[in-house]
Formats: sequence, C-alpha cells, structure tokens
Amino acid sequence: SAVYRALLDAILQKARSKAYNHAARYLRKLDELATSIKDWCGLPDHAAYMDQLKQVHGRKSAFWSKYNAQG
Repeated sequence: SAVYRALLDAILQKARSKAYNHAARYLRKLDELATSIKDWCGLPDHAAYMDQLKQVHGRKSAFWSKYNAQG
C-alpha cells in the first residue's frame, strides 16, 4: 500500500496529467488492498488517506474523472 501511495502522490504532486490513468489505477488498487489490511503500521487508514487526497487534489477533475470511470 505504501508503494502505491508514493507513486500516486508523486504523480498528483507534479500534476503529471499524462500519468493520471496510472494514478487512477493505483488508487483503485489501494481501494482493493484496503479491505485486507488490518494493521496500517502507523500510516493513515484508507479513509483518512482518501480524505487527504480529496483535500489536497480535489480540484484535479481530470484525475478524478479517470478514477471514477473505473476503467
């Protein structure tokens, strides 16, 4: 989970719109992994991470539309 978060964060922080397809795929993978993680080892849980993503990157509509497309 930490690796996917790092990849996703890097893409969104640099606003690399050409990589938003990858970022959306990473976030969907994180959604999937979150259901099986019991101990987050000090990391924010998935719900808290999603809240933080929406606060910081909520205006990146191109990314969110790719994520919501579930493609």
